[in-house]
Amino acid sequence: MRGDDGGGRGGRGEGGTLRAARSCGLTSVLLWTASVQPGGRIAYQSPDKKLHPGDILLLHFRPGLGRDFRVLVTKIKRRGFELGNLQAYLEAATSARR
Repeated sequence: MRGDDGGGRGGRGEGGTLRAARSCGLTSVLLWTASVQPGGRIAYQSPDKKLHPGDILLLHFRPGLGRDFRVLVTKIKRRGFELGNLQAYLEAATSARR
């Protein structure tokens, strides 16, 4: 189980969330490193305000989702990254722990 459990917002383990998950027997919790705001603006959780390989970005279902997603994909590609398949990543991570 990874992540910051010091409170805070977003994918940083809301004040005890990771401890509670662990006490329920969960061994993994999916956390995001940035969220996408209206207009495709990226709100970073990391202090350097940059995308990194393997980052997980959260998009909310709200009006403008399609437009925000297109803007996000353009930004991701412009920075030299590609979209990944989260399900494949999770399956690979799970099988590596077995």
